[in-house]
Amino acid sequence: TLTSLLGVGIVSFMGAKQKTLVPQVQAYQAYAIAHAGIEFAVRYAYDNKDDNDFPNAHFPKTIPFGGGSFTITYSYDETTKSYVVRSEGVYQAAKRTIELTNFRSYANIP
Repeated sequence: TLTSLLGVGIVSFMGAKQKTLVPQVQAYQAYAIAHAGIEFAVRYAYDNKDDNDFPNAHFPKTIPFGGGSFTITYSYDETTKSYVVRSEGVYQAAKRTIELTNFRSYANIP
C-alpha cells in the first residue's frame, strides 16, 4: 500500500510539473521573439536612417515571427531625453516586452 501511494504521488507530481512547464516555455519563446524584435528594429532603423519621416511613417510595426509575433514601437522619452524602442513579443498566451533606451546610438543614427 505504501509503495502504491508513493507511486501515485510521484505520478501526480510529474503531471503537475508538466502543466507548469508549458507557460514557462511560452514565456521564454515570447522573450526570444521580443529580443528578435529589438534586433529587427535596430537594423530597420539603420537601413532607413536617411528617411526624413523616420520613425513616424514606419512605427508601430507588427511582424509575424517564430510562431508568434513582435510589435515594435519607437518614441522619444522627454524625461531622459533619449530615444526608446519597445518590442513586445507574443507567443500563444505569453507576452514579454523588452525596452532599449538610447536607441539611435545602437543604429548609428546621429
